[in-house]
Amino acid sequence: MSDNNVFWIWLGPYNYHADMLRRHIGELARTYDSEAFPPHMTLFTGTHDDDGYLKRQMAAIAKAAKAPILEIPVSGYGNSDFYWKTFYLNLKNSPQLRALNKACRKHTDPDSEYVFKPHMSLIYKDLDAKMRRRLVRNADPCPDTVRFDRIFLVRPSSSDKGVEDIANWRVVEQRPIS
Repeated sequence: MSDNNVFWIWLGPYNYHADMLRRHIGELARTYDSEAFPPHMTLFTGTHDDDGYLKRQMAAIAKAAKAPILEIPVSGYGNSDFYWKTFYLNLKNSPQLRALNKACRKHTDPDSEYVFKPHMSLIYKDLDAKMRRRLVRNADPCPDTVRFDRIFLVRPSSSDKGVEDIANWRVVEQRPIS
């Protein structure tokens, strides 16, 4: 998959949760010498070269939420050796999330191989299993739910690092869900 055509569609957390998660992500980034990033849940990843087309599709995707705020239950912390899921909040899937993911696929990249597993990453870093388990064990209690109210279209940097140039990810479009 060429980094030049990659896009992500994110759900962005609402007020209190956005601030809390931004602080937590920032603390982890400072502690583990990694990049901080905006708190988000990836709804979909695909490839398409036309930002104008993708921007136009965002309205239809946002409407698939059928509510101005989504309250998604959290089932705890998780970790993996997959860079993009080093340490994360595991979110429970729901009919609303599945509908949003389906709308993303339908309106942007029907052939994408993206497999939707709702979560919110808290750090991107290659950490050994012992360190990841320690993060889970020592973490503050996680929230019962996370509220989301915005949808974002995001592209990676055009630098040689591509998707790994976290500091230079760019928001192409954002809008409230409806």
